[in-house]
Amino acid sequence: MWFRLTSAGFVVSLCMIITATLHAQLSPGDLTKGHASLEGIQNCTQCHDVGQKLDGSKCLACHVELKTRVDQGKGFHASQKVKSKECIACHFDHKGRDFNIIYWEGGKDHFDHDLTGYKLEGKHQTDKCETCHQPGQIVDALVQGQAGKTLSLKNTFLGLSQDCKSCHFDEHRGQLKQDCITCHDFEDWKKSSERQFDHGKAAYKLTGLHVQVECVKCHALTKDPKPMKNGKTDADYFKYKPLAFQNCTSCHKDVHENRFGQKCTQCHSTLGWKFISGKDFDHSLTLYPLVGKHAVVSCEACHQPDLKKLPVYKGLPFGKCADCHRDEHVGQLTARTDSGSCESCHGLTGFVPSTFTVERHNTESKYQLLGQHSKTLCAQCHPKTSPADFERRTGIPAPPDSTVILHFTDQRCASCHEDIHRGQFMKKVQEQDCAACHRTTTWKDLVFDHAKDASFALLGKHKEIECKKCHPTLDEGKPIQRVLYKPLRTYCESCHKDTHEGQFGLRKQMTDLEPSTSCESCHTSDAWKPSIFDHLKSRFVLTGAHEKVLCEKCHPQVIIRSDSLNTLYKPIDTACASCHPDIHEGAFER
Repeated sequence: MWFRLTSAGFVVSLCMIITATLHAQLSPGDLTKGHASLEGIQNCTQCHDVGQKLDGSKCLACHVELKTRVDQGKGFHASQKVKSKECIACHFDHKGRDFNIIYWEGGKDHFDHDLTGYKLEGKHQTDKCETCHQPGQIVDALVQGQAGKTLSLKNTFLGLSQDCKSCHFDEHRGQLKQDCITCHDFEDWKKSSERQFDHGKAAYKLTGLHVQVECVKCHALTKDPKPMKNGKTDADYFKYKPLAFQNCTSCHKDVHENRFGQKCTQCHSTLGWKFISGKDFDHSLTLYPLVGKHAVVSCEACHQPDLKKLPVYKGLPFGKCADCHRDEHVGQLTARTDSGSCESCHGLTGFVPSTFTVERHNTESKYQLLGQHSKTLCAQCHPKTSPADFERRTGIPAPPDSTVILHFTDQRCASCHEDIHRGQFMKKVQEQDCAACHRTTTWKDLVFDHAKDASFALLGKHKEIECKKCHPTLDEGKPIQRVLYKPLRTYCESCHKDTHEGQFGLRKQMTDLEPSTSCESCHTSDAWKPSIFDHLKSRFVLTGAHEKVLCEKCHPQVIIRSDSLNTLYKPIDTACASCHPDIHEGAFER
């Protein structure tokens, strides 16, 4: 039968065989279902460049819904981790019709959702992908438009909105326009609203007794038989908006039956119906006009602080501050000529700042503020302290709470300043206070003279040395570090290394009272070199030609104690033969 084929039929059959053979040779396998329409050798260049290389731009030419998000810098494919990769790194094909073209690095269950731009928090972390990624919750028009073309709505992860209400039923039926996370979090929908909702930011702020009222008293439970999207009926919801609150009578019955109008706040406040606020009352018509801070004080503060009692409006004393205010200074200023009257230092505009200036401090107090003291904040010297500390420092019985110290029994520096020298100069401080060395201009402005006030006068090069070279800082790491001034050894060896390695030692080792070497025998504080050593006073006097010989000829470099070479001074053999060869070859030996 094969021999009966016409020539045309033979050509067609031959082409089909060749095409099938080429396809089998060129294609590594069938495309997945989504790309099945691209099957065939004639469609290769729709995805591949010449040379079989896959071109990512051609992928995005079809997947326009993805290209749009990448161009906008949104989503997983625009993340730093993914945007530099080629599509084939995660999406490879030719593995058969049922092959899942998406490669999940580390597995789908370990996908890092933060890379999508939407972090899964709280209860969202426990949900499976399909809980949110459902066709019915896709709202993006571009993604919906690509359904059946480049993607399947059942399999895509694109197109969701980050708006809570795109997935969750609106329990408030559109009453509230704010984002859900204003009141709720992802851990517990109901409890989070109790923690996070701040009624102080609402149009009606809760004050006074309103704070104690149950929510349901104002926000009634309302019935709503309309079904939700899933067909279930959530019949109950709380009424939040709109609610009338402009007048008290929106909630409260007008017991005055409109005889005084509807502006209840003219006399009443939320502290309680029986307590009069008197906001619009003109106090200037009384014997005591309200000035300064008094104008903003609540009526109850003066007319009856005890809320369990009825207000008192007549017969209140007001001639002196002490009629209403307690003496915050508990008698510390009663010895003043004005008996410590409040108005001598304070005004009605506010208790702070005080009108007691630095100038007044210098003329009206026993302690003048000079130098840095004149720039110091009042609270630095007059702190509010505990009752025990107050009584210790002032000698006055303390009130039960903390009080500012104004009267000092001890005005020495040490009463305010901590002894950073830790008792090194205790005797001098007891005799002359800190002023023996310091001025009030600055702490570092010293009157200390090292030549007169110390047991070690600074001479020569010692004048140029930084203090810390001889006076080290101790107590490293502690809040207050101590500089060591006393006791210090005053001989050379306590600071300087013995470069001669004990050749001139007087004693085996140094003690607090005695050095082991007498450096001053050869050196001065003006300069280490030249030495003042006089060879004429040594046991080997240099005379004649010896005077011109270089020192190193007789004092070579040798290993003494350390691993380094050092100049040898002692012991040196003084016999001629120790340095000079016997040119007489023993002729004069005895």
